[in-house]
Parts: sequence; structure tokens; C-alpha cells
Amino acid sequence: MLDSPGSALSNQQRNAVAGALKAADHLAHLLSQASYLAQLRRGDTPLDLVRVDVARVVEAAVQAVRAAPDLNVSCDVGEILGTHVVTNHDRMRDAFAFLIAAVAKAQMTPKVLVVTGHRTKLEQRDGVRLRIEVPGVASQATEGVFDTTRGGLGLDLPIAENVIASHGGRISELTASGRCVGMIVWLPVAP
Repeated sequence: MLDSPGSALSNQQRNAVAGALKAADHLAHLLSQASYLAQLRRGDTPLDLVRVDVARVVEAAVQAVRAAPDLNVSCDVGEILGTHVVTNHDRMRDAFAFLIAAVAKAQMTPKVLVVTGHRTKLEQRDGVRLRIEVPGVASQATEGVFDTTRGGLGLDLPIAENVIASHGGRISELTASGRCVGMIVWLPVAP
């Protein structure tokens, strides 16, 4: 009611109401994420797994990131060889989009991100290793533990970590000069 066009509020009051409404929307989004994360951790949500080309999932995630107006990074899909995974397409798309956005938001200046992938083994299992990276910079980076505590991303990173783990995958992080310049996701390939 306070935000309606006919209300008699000063500019300062209108700004305060707009700020309160924005904060309430943000809190509602965080609560929704917390509920979803709890469901993922408890295993309450069925996965509905299907065999999909991982390149198509990545392309869908890149399209979702490109549609986000608040990112200062563009993203391209490089070579991802014909590799199939058994996954829930929508959940995996969202997890990749969260990871791409996290790398994008970690950049101080506009950059181009590239997602590439190739087959590899991990602990005697065939899989696909996908790299989300800033080309050139990531080649000098070190691979380390995935940091889910990065600020300003809500619960996107813990959600992505749980989705990837529920599919038997792993995430690691590429850092250079103390800054995240990429992510590596390993997923088992479909038999």
C-alpha cells in the first residue's frame, strides 16, 4: 500500500519503502534457496535422471548467464567433445549457471569466460572434466578446494556443490593472485 502510486510519501519515504521491499524480496529468495538446499541434502527431491549430451547442458547454462544483466563477463562454449552424462538436465544447468556466474562476479574487469571439456579418469572411473575459466589467466592458476563461502552469491555455490555431488561429481577451484579465475567440474560419463 505504501508503494502504490497515489500514496502521499516524500521522496525520502519512497526510497525507504523501496529499500525495504527490495530487502524483503532478497530475504524471500534466500529463504527459498535455504529450503531447496535442505531438500537436496536430505534427498527429498527426485532426480529424474536422463542421458544427455553435457555440451547441451553447458550451452543452456551459458544462455542463462548471458541473460543475467548484472554480470560484467561474457561467456562462450569452447570444445566439449561428444560426452553424455546421466543427469537431471534442469538441475545441472542451474548448477553450471551458478558456477559460471560465480567466476564472472569474481572478475574486477570485463572478461570473457570459456567453458571446455574433455574425457578423463578419476579414481578408475570415466568422466568428463569441464573447465570454466578466464583464458590465459587460468593457465597460470592453481587448482584447489572449492570455496562455497564466497559472499554475495546467496546459497548458489552450496546448491551447485550438492547438485554436482548428487550426480557423483566434484568441483575444484582455479585461483591466481588470490582471485577465483575458474572452476573445474568432474562428472562421471554415462555408460
